[in-house]
Amino acid sequence: EPKAPGKKTAARIEKLKTILKGYGGSATFKQLQNDLDMNPSQFSQLVAKLDKRVFEVSLRPRGKKGEKILKLRKRINDPLVVR
Repeated sequence: EPKAPGKKTAARIEKLKTILKGYGGSATFKQLQNDLDMNPSQFSQLVAKLDKRVFEVSLRPRGKKGEKILKLRKRINDPLVVR
């Protein structure tokens, strides 16, 4: 069973949410890696720990081969949603 994320991971996930909101809800893995100052394998490990009810991974349509995008799913109870 998966361990609860450590403090450092939890902080990175919060930072990731903030960055994604700044990008309007989605960004490429490469952009996010740079913003978080992580290497690809560290970032992959972080993505593996993300709650898939909150985050969504998709391939960029018409993008470079295999370019992945991380999206924040629209959450109804998100206080940032403007009614």
